[in-house]
Amino acid sequence: MLMADEEAVMKVARDRGKSTAVKGIKKLEVLSDPKTEFLRMLSEAGLPADEQVYKGIASAADLARIEQRCLRFEQLCKCVHAC
Repeated sequence: MLMADEEAVMKVARDRGKSTAVKGIKKLEVLSDPKTEFLRMLSEAGLPADEQVYKGIASAADLARIEQRCLRFEQLCKCVHAC
C-alpha cells in the first residue's frame, strides 16, 4: 500500500535531499510482484529499503489517495467505517 502514494515517497526523498522524480504505478491491483515495483520506486528516489524510510512514507501517506488507488484498501476502509 505504501507505493499507492508516490507523493509520500517523494516527500521522504525530498526530506533526505534525494531525487524527487518518481514514476507512479498506475494499476496497483494487477501487479504480479508489487515488492519489486516498490523497491524500484525507492531506488528511483534514491532511498534505501529500510524501516526508517517505511515509517516516513507511512507518516506522509495520504490515506484518501491510497483508498482511491487500491481496491483492497478501499474495501478495508469501508469495513472499518461500518463498525
